[in-house]
Amino acid sequence: CDGRSSFGRFLSLRARHALASARVEAARSLERADRGAVLATGCPPQGSWAAVTIGTELAQAACTAASLSGLVENLSRKGGAAAGATARSWALSASPLDHVLYEKEAAEGEELVKAVGYASLGSPQDASPVLAALFGLADKLREEGRPGRVVFRHGVASGPTSEASSAGAPLAGFGVELLTRSADEVTKSADNEVGAVAAGAAEGACVLSNASSVDPVQHFNGVDLAVLVKHHPDAAQALCELENDLRAEVEKPTPPWVLKRLGAHAALRAVKAAAGPGGPLAGLAALEEAAQDYPAGWAQALAAGSFGEEAAAREVLDVASIMTDSGQLEVNGWRVPEHRRGTLSLLQTFAPLFRAAEALAVAGLDESKVFDILRDTQARQGMPSKIDFGDPRLGSGDNSAVALLYDTRSDPKTERIRQKDAQEQSSALLRLAQYYGRYWRYPPPLPRALVGVGLVIDPCVPEQMNLVKELLAGTPPLVVWIHLSSESHPKVAAYLQANMPTMTGKFPWGGSDFLERFVYEGGGDACKQGAKKRIKKVWSALWSKAGEAEPELKEPEEDNSGVGLPVPSATVNGQLLTGSALLATDALPRLCQQEVEKIVIGIQRGRQPDTEDSDAAIAKWQYSSGGGYTSTWHPALVQAGAATYVPLKPDLLRSIPGGKVEGHVGGTVVAHILILGEPHSDVNGTKSPLADFAQLFRAFAKKFEMSQKKLASWETEGFTERVFKVTVAGGCPEAASATDSAPALTPAAALRRCLAVAFPPGMSVSAALLGSVAGAWSKVTNTVDFVRSILEPCSKHAQELLDRPPAHMDSEDFALCRAQQDVVQALGPVPANSAVLAVNGRRFGPIHAMQSGMLFAAEHVDLAEDLEMKFMHGLSGPSAQKYSNSGGTTQALRDAGASADPLLLSYALALRARAIEQAVASRSGAADGEDEEEEAETSTRRTGGHTPAQTAFEEAPANLRLHLAPDASRPCPLRVFAVVNPLGKDAQRLPSVLRLLHEELNAEVGIALRPQPLVSPPLLSYYRPARVAPAPAGALSALGSWNGHIPGIQFSIPPRQGQLLSMQLHTPAAWMVSAVDSGDADLDSVSAKGSKSVRARYMLESLFVEGWAMTADRRPANSRHLAFVPLGAAAISASSESASGRDSVVVKSGYFQLRAPPGLYSLSLLRGEDGERLLRPRSAVGLVDLAGRSTPLDVQVGASDGSKAISEEVIEMPAVEEQQGNYDGAGGDSSKCPETIHIFSVASGHRYERLLRIMILSVREHTECPIRLWLVDNFLSPSFRKLLPSIAERVGFAVSRVTYKWPAWLREQTQKQRVIWAYKILFLDVFFPKQVERVLFIDADQIVRANVRELWTIDLHKAVYGFVPFCSTTSASSMFGSWGGKAEDLRNPDTLGFRFWEQGFWKRHLESQSKVYHISALFVVDLVAFRARAAGDTLRDVYQQLTEDPNSLANLDQDLPNYVQHQLPIFSLPQEWLWCESWCSEESKARAKTIDMCQNPIKKEGKLQSARRIAPEWNTYDQRLEAWINEAGFNITG
Repeated sequence: CDGRSSFGRFLSLRARHALASARVEAARSLERADRGAVLATGCPPQGSWAAVTIGTELAQAACTAASLSGLVENLSRKGGAAAGATARSWALSASPLDHVLYEKEAAEGEELVKAVGYASLGSPQDASPVLAALFGLADKLREEGRPGRVVFRHGVASGPTSEASSAGAPLAGFGVELLTRSADEVTKSADNEVGAVAAGAAEGACVLSNASSVDPVQHFNGVDLAVLVKHHPDAAQALCELENDLRAEVEKPTPPWVLKRLGAHAALRAVKAAAGPGGPLAGLAALEEAAQDYPAGWAQALAAGSFGEEAAAREVLDVASIMTDSGQLEVNGWRVPEHRRGTLSLLQTFAPLFRAAEALAVAGLDESKVFDILRDTQARQGMPSKIDFGDPRLGSGDNSAVALLYDTRSDPKTERIRQKDAQEQSSALLRLAQYYGRYWRYPPPLPRALVGVGLVIDPCVPEQMNLVKELLAGTPPLVVWIHLSSESHPKVAAYLQANMPTMTGKFPWGGSDFLERFVYEGGGDACKQGAKKRIKKVWSALWSKAGEAEPELKEPEEDNSGVGLPVPSATVNGQLLTGSALLATDALPRLCQQEVEKIVIGIQRGRQPDTEDSDAAIAKWQYSSGGGYTSTWHPALVQAGAATYVPLKPDLLRSIPGGKVEGHVGGTVVAHILILGEPHSDVNGTKSPLADFAQLFRAFAKKFEMSQKKLASWETEGFTERVFKVTVAGGCPEAASATDSAPALTPAAALRRCLAVAFPPGMSVSAALLGSVAGAWSKVTNTVDFVRSILEPCSKHAQELLDRPPAHMDSEDFALCRAQQDVVQALGPVPANSAVLAVNGRRFGPIHAMQSGMLFAAEHVDLAEDLEMKFMHGLSGPSAQKYSNSGGTTQALRDAGASADPLLLSYALALRARAIEQAVASRSGAADGEDEEEEAETSTRRTGGHTPAQTAFEEAPANLRLHLAPDASRPCPLRVFAVVNPLGKDAQRLPSVLRLLHEELNAEVGIALRPQPLVSPPLLSYYRPARVAPAPAGALSALGSWNGHIPGIQFSIPPRQGQLLSMQLHTPAAWMVSAVDSGDADLDSVSAKGSKSVRARYMLESLFVEGWAMTADRRPANSRHLAFVPLGAAAISASSESASGRDSVVVKSGYFQLRAPPGLYSLSLLRGEDGERLLRPRSAVGLVDLAGRSTPLDVQVGASDGSKAISEEVIEMPAVEEQQGNYDGAGGDSSKCPETIHIFSVASGHRYERLLRIMILSVREHTECPIRLWLVDNFLSPSFRKLLPSIAERVGFAVSRVTYKWPAWLREQTQKQRVIWAYKILFLDVFFPKQVERVLFIDADQIVRANVRELWTIDLHKAVYGFVPFCSTTSASSMFGSWGGKAEDLRNPDTLGFRFWEQGFWKRHLESQSKVYHISALFVVDLVAFRARAAGDTLRDVYQQLTEDPNSLANLDQDLPNYVQHQLPIFSLPQEWLWCESWCSEESKARAKTIDMCQNPIKKEGKLQSARRIAPEWNTYDQRLEAWINEAGFNITG
């Protein structure tokens, strides 16, 4: 708290960014729901309170100081709720907002005491009584050993809500861009009579004295005009005239010869500033200044201030041309994707590192050295998810447990293919990539082992043997090996397996023929009596067929241990398929096909593999991708997803039985913590009740024995210091008994006592003792002496223990339980007769002695160690160079102060691993597939521990780099490297982030400047970041007196005649932000020619959540409908305003998104397949982080199986109503037209909003149907939002606002107009609720002259949508015959040369398919058909492909549907439904049913001017609306 801790400074920075505001808001919403459910009206509406439940019954509720103090005393009284309580039953669920003060799980039959207290942490007088009561409850429960959960939650302070909190928390961590509009846009804006924003200063006014305006024209050639005015006031007028001349010069296009080297001059300017008195920070400021204000005239300023530097600029450009690409940002080796470069995202990502460093510093380690280790830790590229048990391509060596069954490179069936391939000139893999999917299908005719398939099957089960036949049909590009095993006939399988290698070693075809004939000879039951004779018969026949001498059949060895995989199972390039998933129809060939397609895609994209790679190289790539592979498998150890780490403090572990393993020394430390579940004493049969635990001990004993032998023989693996600790979960007494009437010792208590005696804490553990205990336990029988038989293996004094008074024994067990409770709680829950294992804090389990047909053995202990040690996060950078040996991380931690204590080292390793895992999970974000690929590529390009950006910085010359060195007296937690174009967008946005990380967190920052030759203006916008105030003196502890002021963003733009500006926010990806106030300004059209101030205020309304929904068999759960329901809320209507955005349709890939204000929500399956329910998540979803969720929401749906929740708490989900008619329209005459017409439109800026309201009025004038207008909320101005309800009521229509966050996986548009076009067409399937079955899109700038009901009811002839074709030449028999029934040229003769679709690419594309080009200004969508055909997915897929070329889809909203007509046919609507002056003849206008004000390419005319000229009724509509608006008291410009 005093500022010395890096974590304290980090928390201060987070607090000043209001990062807790979302959590606070979520806590308040939960408090309001709970208060309403529990407290009576006698309690105040705000302030602190607490409640206690016993079981499911509300025992007490307190809302006064007196009642709070009595909570502890009244704990034993059940029933009779205290004053203030209304509910008798209340389900108190766990939430992510809980500060847990006490927690102990209840055993079966025990009642769980739960207590929650709410108070505002910002009000000590409110919080103190609640916290005192809660700590008293926690202490009492702990003393009595009672199961319970005591939590504190932030609530609402008593007293009136402050003005600041009602206005919302001021935020930072975002940026604002003012985009300069084109000259055409400036011309169009002239028709806005009211004016956009700036009436402005008088022409020629002198602004030289305006200190707040930084104008580059005042610094041309090093002359500061403002200084001259100050010293020569008499010359002010002349200097003002000079300034105006210079300003006019600024607005002229920069000559190409000047433009070319401007980036180099900007770089030289920044480096020169860094060499001055301001140091590197001044250089960073200079870089930022020119880029952020480039449109103000920095082209001329840079050119004028760089005389004499032309040679240096040319040299700089030459050097920069060979540098790595600009736009890269790397933090601690992570290549940060562009959408994660904001301050909030970076703080969220690296929070785990600061938290881990603090914990290790508290444990006594040196903070600076800890940060060196964390900073230089290279994240692993995933968990090993693949298994190799004999793939010959990997050169695994002789594996007698498997036999080669088929190899396409040597099988006789592929000889012709091999001969043909030898004659081909090109590479086989190159041909595969070129022709796969065109002429070739799977399997491709290639003699290459592209896929390795290992089979573990039962030869006695026909269904499994059919797998071989199915797999080897044709000539697949495979290598197949097999292991045979049978539970029903183990000797037969072993006999076959023992002789398969002899057969396959001699004849390539021998193995498959051997098995096929054996099955055939056996009829329906191959392994029936006489199987051995049939094996001999088939054996003799095959050798005779080959003309070879018949060798003797071998008898199987007694130790036929198998390959460690269940039966049946298969591996495909290491991917495991087992059980029903393997036996499903075509499952194995389909997976093989997918593996071939991966090779094709990799080659086509220029990635791995290479077309000249050998089969061995391809196999290595296949097995290494996705985290690597192992040679052993166990279902409890090799698990999907990220590893779970539970760092256990050494002090907690010291009381656990066990210690160092005898004979184990070395540099690496491995601590095994084994938690056994309760033993069952009522097991029937001959099996020992402790047999499972005996097997686990036997596995550890064998592993430790083998490692000890390796150490004795000086093998490297033996140099490992191991710790083994073990205890028992469950079966604890409720409290230490004080009488002799205590119950007899339970089996769990006996087992706990046994372990405590056999392995005293701190004493060494021997493999021999483990083996001895295991042997004795395996003989324990379920008798009356069950407890004695547990104790005897551990102690010679079992009788003495049993003779002790029951109370004494009960008290001792209570003490043991109490000492081990925290460890058991952290690693639990542990099911009975199973175990949970932690290896250096990494949790595995539950583990059963027999699992998936495999006995837990020493090799599985090996596997657990390998997963943690060999696949752990490695060191890179300076730490890797310093600690290059295998135990480098352990040695680095020792040097940091962990000394020789193995428990402390294990704790440090776990903290480090957990921090890295959490950081990696956070930075992966939602659905960043491309980013993951880039990150993987970045890691493979590391040379000498350096990443590309770091290498670029270190190799850059001194005049192309900036270095912000860290303060050597403080820890350096982050090393940041960036490659920046001095006149690129990164130079606008990155400097503020880099300065913050350096000044606040002491990050080292290295910037390589990479200027590029320019041929066009590089930047067309101003930019400013929202900065927070510096840290107050006293760091974290001083925040209590900090006023919380965030100044907001301020622009001071010098006057420019030809600039029109549009405001655009750049926020964290999870934010849904809307402008709530802008005065009278049109934020889409701000003039820069005057000096009037514009003030805008935005509000963060919701947080977006992205995720993936899958079925139980991991297929995308497309078309399902998901919804958020606030925790504690009653049922809500899906169409209510409060529920807007909380429901979502899952698209084809499984992707979905939801949005809601900060809070806790349950996820509900609103609509799915028959019998489906939500399987995951089972607990509340928290929107509690201002930066958004760090990981995508993982959703699984499937058939109900009656299973219990997998999480600790089940959230009962309130229903979300699906009522037909929820989206009815308004207005019209329902007696004449009862059906609602849904109209969709998009508008941005006051001008288009004015056009929009006229459009909807024209629709209302011509239809008597109810209307609901759907608008994209993203682009609406604050004034129009306020006006909309009044307009809707007066005109007569209902309105709904929709939005959709641009998905991270979809290539984003950067120009606002193109973003608007994209929203018109790309998200039609997800914008509207399922109750809306059809929608009619009408552009905002249209006038409707007919009843749109005609369009609404038109038959689309099975097409998903209908568009109007562009006016063209028609014939009497054409689809456009309604225009008069005779041939007619409807085209505008003045614009024939601009009709792009009648020339070039579009002409060829459309004529080849006999299609016509349609306009997107009006279209009808059948949403039922659109969703059923997944048309939205098709449009997005094609969009993603086409936009790889940034020049494609020039008119995105209409080019895209016209391009995909062969996939999604367009129904051509009647021609009269859209007339546009640009393309249609004047003669055809009289028949038009709608008129679109599309921009005429030969007329420089504004929208409003053209509307008045083209459609006379437009003025009438406009005047009526203006009168209504004035009556309502609104002042709307534009």
